[in-house]
Amino acid sequence: MKTKIFAMLAALSIATIGITSCGGGGGSTSTGTQVASKGVVTGFGSVFVNGVKYDTTSSGIIIDDSSVTVDSLKVGMVVKVKGILNDDGVTGSASSIEYEDSLEGPVANLTATGFSVLGQNVVVTATTVFDGVANLAALTNGQVVEVSGLSNPDGSITATRIEVKSSTEYKVRGTVSNLGASTFTLTVTPTLAFTVNHANATIVPSPAALVNGAFVKVKATTAPIGTTITATKVAVKQSGFEDSARAEIEGMVANFNSTLKTFTINGITVNAFGITLPAGFGDGTRVEVKGPFSNGVLSAAKLEMEKDSDQDVQGTVSAKTATTLTVNGIVITVTATTMYEDSSSRHDRMFSFASIAVNDTVEVKGYLENISSLIATRIERK
Repeated sequence: MKTKIFAMLAALSIATIGITSCGGGGGSTSTGTQVASKGVVTGFGSVFVNGVKYDTTSSGIIIDDSSVTVDSLKVGMVVKVKGILNDDGVTGSASSIEYEDSLEGPVANLTATGFSVLGQNVVVTATTVFDGVANLAALTNGQVVEVSGLSNPDGSITATRIEVKSSTEYKVRGTVSNLGASTFTLTVTPTLAFTVNHANATIVPSPAALVNGAFVKVKATTAPIGTTITATKVAVKQSGFEDSARAEIEGMVANFNSTLKTFTINGITVNAFGITLPAGFGDGTRVEVKGPFSNGVLSAAKLEMEKDSDQDVQGTVSAKTATTLTVNGIVITVTATTMYEDSSSRHDRMFSFASIAVNDTVEVKGYLENISSLIATRIERK
């Protein structure tokens, strides 16, 4: 999914810690690094996030402040993972996985590239996953959707997953200001704000956590009246990570300072002063950044800039190797971050590259590495 642009801090040393794990029949010792990761779920058989396969045997799974099973996670959800990254850099174990949707409410202002929900714009791309509807063209204004995605500098959301809901609930996220006994201002984007009546709302984790500057998710069961929302619940959220030897985050660059080489991704501050940034880097670029996280800042040790998925191949798999498929005579290469979804009659939740067989019908989204090779960002079995 990503163009391989790597930059390393030459003097950076990431601390590792020893972990002892016990399995049936005896114990074994392995080493690993504490990790906090935020990115898109790309597959299962464990959970794949940011190219890492996380074992979920001992994970706590949280969705919307409630404990659930791992089966509740879906491809395309943006999640926050805490756990241990193994020394191989591509496997680990999650102690917790948390999902928070970005936005929920009725679709409005449909276009060929997106729509709005509660006044906030949603951008649909070639890799957006749809649930309950085939694609953007099948959506209609007024349908209630849950959107998971990545925040853009202008406050819009690039959707990674859109799910049609059978009941109406209103959810929106933003920053608190002008906090009073019964109302506050919720700033959602630079040009969109609501007055939130929280007089009868449940405050999570506690009323004391609701302060000016807090990042919150507001829920309501009734539609806003003008720009006023009557909240039933206000959940105070942590926009960043706890200190960690390694953090990984995927998202859109905002607030880029070319002199200091700092920027933000989903509200998390990144300091990239020690690395060389790739050509074309700037606000609105979609990247994955890795490095230690301390005192609210991620110190970039590696940065990968993603390419647009502007190629679409549909057809029957005629050949398969350990890392490639051939469809319509085109050789398609998969990577650690390729997203997998099964829309066939089998509806295999664990669908992965290993599940694909010759003669399967697939649709592949991706980008050209060269004139004869396509890098797959998403593979959907039909």
